Amino acid sequence: MPQQNACTAMQIKDFYDKCVGDQATAQACQLWSGNPNNKSCNACLATGDSQPAWGALVYVGGNYSPNTGGCIATLGFPECAKRRDALDACTTAACHDNCPPDADGGTSELDACRTAASTTVCKAYQSEVDANCPMDASSLSLCLQTDLQKFYMAFAQILCSSGG
Repeated sequence: MPQQNACTAMQIKDFYDKCVGDQATAQACQLWSGNPNNKSCNACLATGDSQPAWGALVYVGGNYSPNTGGCIATLGFPECAKRRDALDACTTAACHDNCPPDADGGTSELDACRTAASTTVCKAYQSEVDANCPMDASSLSLCLQTDLQKFYMAFAQILCSSGG
């Protein structure tokens, strides 16, 4: 559920710069997150994967990932979000041990594995997504961004600020 006005546009940008982006450091992120003025914003922007409700980004295995399902549900497609989450869980399980992130932090091998899994071992889940998700809905393109920064900047505004 959107937490309107939990963050300002500057807080959204600062969190990304200090905690997620190329110049982010653990120290800068801890200072930002520990600031009492950022407490409610921080809780909306990013959560651990064990939290009952996820933020715009989900911290999993030492990395931030987009909350794609949450984005899709927030935009009004809850059934599609459930199907997409199931597909993501399947492709992650199929590829997690075999295709770790690239040495430079990229995910090209993992992405290729997940794409292949969606047409083989996870084909049933992909079929559910294809049948239940209006892929022609232009609003969903925001949720399916492959660029984490673009996804975050757009979805964090919708989820945690004035709605974008």
